[in-house]
Amino acid sequence: MFSWPRETALLTTGVAAQTLGRYRVNHMRPAGPEDLRRSDIPYWERWAAGTYNPAADLASDILAVGVGGSAIFVGAWDAGWNKTPWRPVLEDLLILGEALAWSSALNLNVRAMRLRPRPFVYGTEAPAAERAEPQAAGGFYSGHASEAFLGAVYLATVYPLRHPEFEHRGWLWAGSLTAATAAATVRVASGKHFPSDVLAGAVMGSLIGLGFVQLHRPDGLGLWGTELWPTLGDGAAPGITAVRRF
Repeated sequence: MFSWPRETALLTTGVAAQTLGRYRVNHMRPAGPEDLRRSDIPYWERWAAGTYNPAADLASDILAVGVGGSAIFVGAWDAGWNKTPWRPVLEDLLILGEALAWSSALNLNVRAMRLRPRPFVYGTEAPAAERAEPQAAGGFYSGHASEAFLGAVYLATVYPLRHPEFEHRGWLWAGSLTAATAAATVRVASGKHFPSDVLAGAVMGSLIGLGFVQLHRPDGLGLWGTELWPTLGDGAAPGITAVRRF
């Protein structure tokens, strides 16, 4: 259920925590020789240590933004092409903004704990200046994977609620999660994360995406099986209406 005081609190708190996390990451001590013992890496992902691929890094940025904001892009296309109302797009923009702020805040503050460096720090292919950056000392867990899976889960959950006539929910889930998995996989190929980093990011992003959908469900009972969705301030005390057919 929508509430301006709550939405304001969620957004401002998320952005504040995100800002704190960014400060902490940017002021970490760079990784030193004592942090680069390959024996500390689980044996099943030691192969990734030293990987470095700038092209894959750029591809992962594009995929993470595309999948993370997919609900907005799909809504905007629907509004522009099919001449449907823009209001649902603005609703999703606000809710996704809150969710992504909280996701980024959690990710950055965990990374600031310096649980282990990024994979490329273990090798010599990356420029020395990049390996010495403070943010390279904290690679766990993947913010890109978290963002991608958050967006994928949000789209696959919310789109059918807004379009009860939609008959391909299974395909939507499969396509969304496949795109998010591609973003996470390319992140490993870039040398920015180990496989366990992106697995943790996928779990966290999925949970946050589902959590923010649940938080804004007027029934508060589970994520499926109802055809209600919040409206942003329609004047009625509950602030809800039956999901609209666009």
